[in-house]
Amino acid sequence: MDYRDRHVIVTGGTGALGTAMVGALLEAGAVCHVPYIDQAEADRFAFRNRAEVKLVPGIDLTQEAAIAKLYGSVPKLWASIHIAGGFAMAPVGETTKSDLMRQIDMNFVTAFLCCRAAVNAMIPTGAGGRIVNVATRPALEWRAGAGMVAYTASKAAVAALTVALAEEVVKAFLKQTGAEDAGATSPDGKWTIIEVECLGACGFATPVLVNDDFLENVTPAKVPEIVRKYK
Repeated sequence: MDYRDRHVIVTGGTGALGTAMVGALLEAGAVCHVPYIDQAEADRFAFRNRAEVKLVPGIDLTQEAAIAKLYGSVPKLWASIHIAGGFAMAPVGETTKSDLMRQIDMNFVTAFLCCRAAVNAMIPTGAGGRIVNVATRPALEWRAGAGMVAYTASKAAVAALTVALAEEVVKAFLKQTGAEDAGATSPDGKWTIIEVECLGACGFATPVLVNDDFLENVTPAKVPEIVRKYK
């Protein structure tokens, strides 16, 4: 895929997984905006001298003002990839409220604030966008989170956030077509809205299939025009 001149924010981009992600994006031609708070980690960052990498210092992802500064600095945001987070492992009986809130802040709050900022940055462009959140296996298979309950709960919240965010597009289609719910047919018999697990287009979310036409980068704001087109 050709990502030339496409601007992507990668939180946690100076870490191990983030570095691999940034490397793949650079190879595809993207411009990567990488926030950081740990100067030593930024100094070790393999791509710190690349012209296509914009390192943004002093960004605390739990703070709304910092998030606004980060997302406001990126022209025509094409994608937001949220890798930043934290890990803690302890039995629930040894986990304090402070431990729990630290995990929620590092994992869920950062993801929520970045998603919200990304949505608000992408909608005005009219071109849609892509939001990718990184969770973990226990976020979907809760029993695997035994011994790390606070971490599991915070990552499960990230998974729920991601699904709920995508659901906003589905709700927009239901409203515009008059169908009562997913799986139902509209009163005029022209639309049936069906949710599917995968259309093989994570890089162009949210994808929508209308008959044989594959639509990419669909946002709630685009739904009215799509419905008008196919009526």
